[in-house]
Amino acid sequence: MGKVHEVAMVALLKVHGFSKPSGEEEIIRMEWREDDKNVCIVEIKELEGMAHLIPLELGKVWLVNNRIDFIT
Repeated sequence: MGKVHEVAMVALLKVHGFSKPSGEEEIIRMEWREDDKNVCIVEIKELEGMAHLIPLELGKVWLVNNRIDFIT
């Protein structure tokens, strides 16, 4: 033992509608998966980037803003 693993709990979503940016926002929409594999544990080093989820229908559909701009 003696090892420490940096992990994250990740919620897996599926595309809601089109897989290309659409709508007036030109952003992809996501929704909960309906199977039992909607949450998993991954090593942090496996994560590729961040996305900001904007609720469109509370608890059901989100807009995915992966163009996050940090002001420095």
